Amino acid sequence: MAVAEKKPSEVSSAATPSPFDRVAVASLVGVVYVLGCLGVVFKAVPAVWAAVWPAGGFMALTLQTIVMIAAATALLVLGTRLAGPKMKPGVKAGVFFGLLFLLTVVLLTRWVSLWVEHWVYFDGWFGDNGPTVGTVLVLVALGGWLYLFGRWFFRPGFERFLVRFEGQGWFSATAYKPQQGQKVRRGTILGILLLAGAGVYTMLSHNVLARYASDWSLGIPFTGTTVGIAPGDFETQLAEKFPKWKEQGVPSYEFRSFAAAHSPGQWVRIETPTEVTVYETDTGKEHTYKHGDLVERAKLEEVKKKVNDLDKAKLRDEAEVKKLNEGKTEGREAPSVVSATPATGRMQLAALTLLPHLKFTLPLLIMAASLWFAWRVVNQPVFADFLIATEAELNKVSWTTRRRLFQDTIVVLVTVVLMSVFLFVTDQVWLHLLSWDRINVIQVKKDQQTVKPGEKPRW
Repeated sequence: MAVAEKKPSEVSSAATPSPFDRVAVASLVGVVYVLGCLGVVFKAVPAVWAAVWPAGGFMALTLQTIVMIAAATALLVLGTRLAGPKMKPGVKAGVFFGLLFLLTVVLLTRWVSLWVEHWVYFDGWFGDNGPTVGTVLVLVALGGWLYLFGRWFFRPGFERFLVRFEGQGWFSATAYKPQQGQKVRRGTILGILLLAGAGVYTMLSHNVLARYASDWSLGIPFTGTTVGIAPGDFETQLAEKFPKWKEQGVPSYEFRSFAAAHSPGQWVRIETPTEVTVYETDTGKEHTYKHGDLVERAKLEEVKKKVNDLDKAKLRDEAEVKKLNEGKTEGREAPSVVSATPATGRMQLAALTLLPHLKFTLPLLIMAASLWFAWRVVNQPVFADFLIATEAELNKVSWTTRRRLFQDTIVVLVTVVLMSVFLFVTDQVWLHLLSWDRINVIQVKKDQQTVKPGEKPRW
């Protein structure tokens, strides 16, 4: 018997598995492609459009939306062709869960970064190297989350779960027994859409989304810039250290250091209208303090002490003044002061936009997801068979005619009225009969027949 032998190249190629044969690897490639498509549609297209049509306006926004939809459609068709007609089972579900896991990792990392930023900015951990060390800690947390979810994602058991989940039809547009149970299916879809529409309408009518920012964004850790700065009493010092603070703002970490060094607890502002001149031993010169000057609190105590010493020397001997202070003092009282007004501002982080134009995109996404869920749920084999059987039973129901329905309604109403009259008459007859003195089963005394408001009858 003749046996066909395979060529060595064919044997080696068949024996060498490809990494893309695994559901997890192919799913991650799909995740990267989806993220790239989102970047093209929501970042690249608006940026190019703004450069081509910078004027803006309603017409420009409408055309930009059309171009974005066209780009998304083209990328969807391209992705379908790249995947091929025989996509490995479980890849679609893997792409969905991969995106979900990636979003979870981003949110968890941002949660960790909030704690690290608090330790660095407010508690002053790691000193001047706080931003660098904090960035390293956040990156370590990001790597840890990616490792945990990646290890779970590549487990063979999870890959089998992806295959089973996709096999339920959630990522397929194929209908199950499309010619049966159409009326009940359409009614179920309509009910789900009405329920979702009611929720969206309530959300819009109560302006729920107007309470939040226009975009759903996450701040990138340690990229904060303090903007909208009110310099307070330290405009001169702020301009000396940060010349472009009005145009570009100030890095948040440096601004916090500046604000800590120029706080009301360390600086005061002189409010005395008259000038006070004292001799400063550290500089060897006279210095005049006038209204509006900023003085460190430690320096202020030295100034007050010198003024008081000069006053005491004046009482003893005029000649002592020159020995105590080589300068002169104009104004006999120590300057009165108030706490300096600190510099303030708001921190603005470089943001990673997860969902732009939240007021419009979130309702559209909810309705789109509701439509897809309604379509898929009525095509689930178990639920679809139930709906088909329900419609089959409804088709067996014999519906009455309008005239017969009218007659039956009259009969029911007349019967209810007659039964009400009968029960009322029967109740009154038995009440009077049983309360008759000769039978006296129901005893009602004359003083108990009239019951005052708020009292209970004594039977």
